[in-house]
Amino acid sequence: MTFARLNVERPNNHNASHFWSFSKTKENFFHFSVPAEVTTLLKKPLLKHENFMGGFKLGTGFGDFTLALLVAILMDIHHTPFDLLGKGKLFEWMDAVRDLMMTGVAVGFLLDHIRNLGEMWFAQKEKRKQLTSLSAKIAKMDEELLALKSEWEQLRAAVPATPAADMPLSNGLF
Repeated sequence: MTFARLNVERPNNHNASHFWSFSKTKENFFHFSVPAEVTTLLKKPLLKHENFMGGFKLGTGFGDFTLALLVAILMDIHHTPFDLLGKGKLFEWMDAVRDLMMTGVAVGFLLDHIRNLGEMWFAQKEKRKQLTSLSAKIAKMDEELLALKSEWEQLRAAVPATPAADMPLSNGLF
């Protein structure tokens, strides 16, 4: 499984509640009704990426559904620690964001962000694999070193004591 698989288009099989559960309280956001707890989160991308809803053409009712999916993905991304990230979640996010883009929501920036996360995740996965391999090699070498040290100790114990370097070889003869 490689990073390139993130770019394969698949159908999105998930609605907003798959990614995040919201309260029933709603607020107005660009004439759409969104969960109250996400308006602050929705305002952040507007500061950096302008009006990502500008190209949306499917009406208010579908817009509420679409924005709910968007904010659920944003909340899921925001609250998922990198250590708990997996390829399944990356694929789900990518598929859902592509669906949003097909409805005219300009969230290419989000797709790029998820790709970057995927690239980091796959690189991290490869590094962990290499670390595991190196750890196994080190463990094997540690065992070999321990065996060699044991052999050395046994050989050292079997060799009789030798005279000191500055002692004449005739010592003990006379």
